[in-house]
Amino acid sequence: MASAPRLSVCVAASPAGIQQAASQTGPKAGWIDVTIERRGDAVDMTVTDDGPAFDPLQLPEPDVTAPLEGRQPGGLGVHLVRKLMDRVEYARAGGRNRLTMTWRPPA
Repeated sequence: MASAPRLSVCVAASPAGIQQAASQTGPKAGWIDVTIERRGDAVDMTVTDDGPAFDPLQLPEPDVTAPLEGRQPGGLGVHLVRKLMDRVEYARAGGRNRLTMTWRPPA
């Protein structure tokens, strides 16, 4: 997948997942900050929010082989991010959630 579509999917999936999780665990996040930076041969994308603590990397992997009729809507965002990015890390610091995703484009 080319760089622009790859990053677009991850930019869209991360805040949507944050908002969905926040609505299930407490009040919605007041703000979400997305930064994308090129660092050497890698692209780092960081999504930060001030919502309740939520580590999306602790979610179980979805069964993507299950028939669509038997699946609940949603839940594929983290799966897509894990598949499209080279590294994904979560941290909770200063009352904020931070999801950092790194992608190294092919040379």
